[in-house]
Formats: sequence, C-alpha cells, structure tokens
Amino acid sequence: MSTLTPVLDAVGILGACNDLYPDVPIERWERFRPTYPDLFAGDMWRLPVACTVIRGHGRAVLVDAGLGPAGGSSWDMDQEGLLPGGLPADIDTVFFTHLHVDHVGWLADPALFRAARVAVHPAALAYAVEHSPVEWLAGRLRELMDEGRVDEVSAGDELMPGVQVVDFPGHYPGHVGLDVDGRAILIGDAAPHPALLDRCGWHFRYDHDAALASATRAALVEQVAETGTLVVCGHYPGSGIGHVVRSAGRVEWREAA
Repeated sequence: MSTLTPVLDAVGILGACNDLYPDVPIERWERFRPTYPDLFAGDMWRLPVACTVIRGHGRAVLVDAGLGPAGGSSWDMDQEGLLPGGLPADIDTVFFTHLHVDHVGWLADPALFRAARVAVHPAALAYAVEHSPVEWLAGRLRELMDEGRVDEVSAGDELMPGVQVVDFPGHYPGHVGLDVDGRAILIGDAAPHPALLDRCGWHFRYDHDAALASATRAALVEQVAETGTLVVCGHYPGSGIGHVVRSAGRVEWREAA
C-alpha cells in the first residue's frame, strides 16, 4: 500500500475572495471563516501551496511542483521556496494534475528533477505549450519532450500499482487527479477552496470551464462524502489530507487525525 506525504512549498495571499469569485458577495464567505480560519487574511484568500509524495512499490512520485523559487511570484508571500528542502532524493516521476503556475514552479529548475520523468495529460501539455501565460513553461516542456522524458497519461492509466489517473474536468484542459489504492483521492484543483465542496456552483475566476468545473465538484462530493475516503488537496489547511463530511446541512472538509 502506498504512503502519502505532504510537502509544503509556499503560503501566500492569492487575492480578495470576492475578486477571485466575482459572482459571490464577500458576506457569503463569512460562514466559512470559522471552519477554515487559516485560509483567510481579512477578506483575502490565504493560499497554501503543497505537493504530495506518493511512495510505494519501490517508487517515489511527486504530485505537482509548487510555486517555485523564492522571489518568483507576485503574490504577497508568508512562506516560499520550501519544496526542495522537504523532498526525498529518489523522486522518479513528477505527475502534474495540471499546469497552472502554482503547480509547475520548480520544473523551472533543471537540476531539481534531473533524473525524473514527467507525467501529464496530453490536453494539458498541448494547452500549456501553446497558451500558458507562464513565460518559461512552454520552452521547458519542449526541452523535456526533446529529451524523451515526458509520459502522456489519461484517465484509467496506472501510474504505479494501485495508483490510477482519474478525470476532474473543468479547471484546466486535461485536469486530472489520482486514486490511491481506492482509499485516497488527490483532487488537484477540482475544488481549490474547501468551501467549494459545499458551494459547488460558485465560479472560480481561474476555472477554464466554470460550468464543467462546478459539475465536477458536485460529482466529487457525491462520490466521497461520508465514505471515509481521504480527500487530498495541496491548497487545504494543515496536511491537506482529510475527509468530506455532511454536518448541519453543510458539506465540510475535515483534516484527518
């Protein structure tokens, strides 16, 4: 059975909640402040950026690559540049749920993953090469493809024994997650704020297809709520590993003990 280890890279202020969710008045966030206090800085979204190491069967897979070296972000940072200090030396694969800036940052450092392969959905790869606003990303991806180090993966593919790629469409072209041994689901940015598990229809500014992302969240909640399945997200508080429960008419994410 595989183990999951979170590795924090950064914590910073992404922006105002009512700017990032322009259809949601700021007062509607108040009910979530007591439940997720670490994700608020006044009316701003205080966003952790963590990655996950999956270890098992002689493999060490890193899921996503954080925000990157300190000083490279325009965010108001509390902490940054932490990922390399928390990584084991034997990472053999970097799996990308998608290719937004806060998930690819350390890919810019060619020395960090010198021996690792890169696993990414073909739609995400194609979109990033042609359309990513991350200035260096297209060139770096082309370098990796020229080196023969990119593996295209899609839903149903097995990344390692017991670890299967699953679709979470809407947030980014080719956005995917992982099912780990049928006991944990790494959701990428399918619901980047846990409030979205309760308010699946709230539209996040950075969702590529807002309606599809909302439908994906609703389906995710139906799949995992009250099942004991671990739901893992690098933008959630604490370890980012927890359960989805229904309580007093609401859907909440609670960190696992």
